[in-house]
Parts: sequence; C-alpha cells; structure tokens
Amino acid sequence: MIKIIVLLVSLVLGILTSLLFDFANPYVYIPVAFGFFVAYIILTVSLFFISAVIVDLPIDTKKKPEKYNGRYQKIFSRYVRCALSLFGVKLKAKGIELVPKDTNFLLVGNHISNLDPLVTNVYFKDYPFIFASKESLFKVPFFGKMIHQIGYLKLNREDVRKDLKELERGLTWLKDGDCSLAVYPEGTRNKTGETTLLPFKDTCFKFAKNLQKPIVVSAIYGTKEVNDHLLTKRHVVHYEIIQTLYYDDYKDMTPSEISSVVYDMIEQRVLELQSK
Repeated sequence: MIKIIVLLVSLVLGILTSLLFDFANPYVYIPVAFGFFVAYIILTVSLFFISAVIVDLPIDTKKKPEKYNGRYQKIFSRYVRCALSLFGVKLKAKGIELVPKDTNFLLVGNHISNLDPLVTNVYFKDYPFIFASKESLFKVPFFGKMIHQIGYLKLNREDVRKDLKELERGLTWLKDGDCSLAVYPEGTRNKTGETTLLPFKDTCFKFAKNLQKPIVVSAIYGTKEVNDHLLTKRHVVHYEIIQTLYYDDYKDMTPSEISSVVYDMIEQRVLELQSK
C-alpha cells in the first residue's frame, strides 16, 4: 500500500513539475514522476537508517539488560513495520483473541525465515515480548543493538553453559511476569523445504510445564518467499494463533507428548496454508 501511495504522489508531482516548467512533451511526465518516486524511496530509507543510528547511540551492548525494556520494544516495532512495508509485505493474521490477556506465556511456532521474528513482533506489538534468538541476529546493523536493549536472549548453540545462563534470565522474566517468551522448538530455520517442520526439541515444553505457563501455538507461512523478490514483489504472509494450551490442558502429559501434540497442530495448519 505504501508503495502505491508513493507512486501516485510521485505521478502527481511529476505532472505538476512538467506543467510548471512547461514541458511540451507529455511523455516527460513519466520519467519525472519516476525520478520523484526513486528520490522519495532513497530519502525514506536514508532517514530510516539515520534515525536508527541515533536511537542506537545510547545502547551499551556490553551491559546485560537487567529487565525487559518495553520502550525499546515499541520503538523496534515501529521500525519493523516500516521495513516490512518497504519490502511489500502484507500481513494476514488471525487468532489474537486466543492469546491470554491476564498472564504472560510461552509462544512456539515453526521457523522458515529470518523475517519470522519480525512478523511475530508486529503481531504482538501490544504485548511485552522477548525472543530466544541466535547470536548472529545481534550483529545485524541497527536492529541488533535494539533487540539487545529489549532483552532478547542471545544463544550461540556452541557454549551450552552460556546458553543456559541466557535461558535462565528469560525464564526468570517469564516466571515473574515481566514478559512473554518466544522460542522455535525446531531449534533452527527449516532451510531445505523438504519437510513441513524439522523435529522438535522438548526442552521448551519442559520449561513451560515447570512454570505452569500457557503455551500459545502459532503457525507462519509466506516469509520464505519474501527473500526471493525482496523489493520487487508484493508478498502476503500468513500468521495465525492456532490454540492456547493452558496448564490444565497438558499437566498430565510429558514434555515429549506435549511436543508431539504441538508439532501435529502446527504441521496440519501449515499444510492447509500451503494448499491455498
């Protein structure tokens, strides 16, 4: 939508400019309008990154956040929405009414693209939220410092002791009600596309059971295709909350059994979205 509006405004400006300079050839309108369009996009992107640099300046990445930072979460959500608009991403989401409003929770879902956390962030913009994220995301210019300041958990998958410390911090915040926690039970992105989902790891369900927190089950589809035509094509991304499992729903199940139930729920929904 933002690109269409910019294109229309640029066309009007092109026509007005051509009339102002009394160009006799009406075909001049098109290149002039295109020039305005390109200039607007360049200006928008430049302001986007310049403002991000300014926002990042006071952040010290060597200092671990002691609590969830909701102010930076709101700032980050605005940047993410702007970025997704520039990428031509249209989000079709549903199921927000299934998300608990009176308690924080553990969010789980499938993982197919680096854009998945960004889409999820937009969807849960009104909820205090952190992700368990791989270490490389914290090195992304501008965004990396912001997610550090929010309190995202930095996992490198090589140093188990360090990862456990990070998880302990996130689980403490989850337990104390500071924020909700999002994890991908697959452990990494499904890059092959040969299967709907990679095998789940049971650890996160063990944590949820110990803390007796609701498990919000979600499914995402369409983010993988965005990478193929990032700026040249409009993309529809589907994000859905399938169901919330409260403690009474799974208290008699083992973590492995919970994992299996959640896996089947997500797989079935993703297959339904693929068939549309």
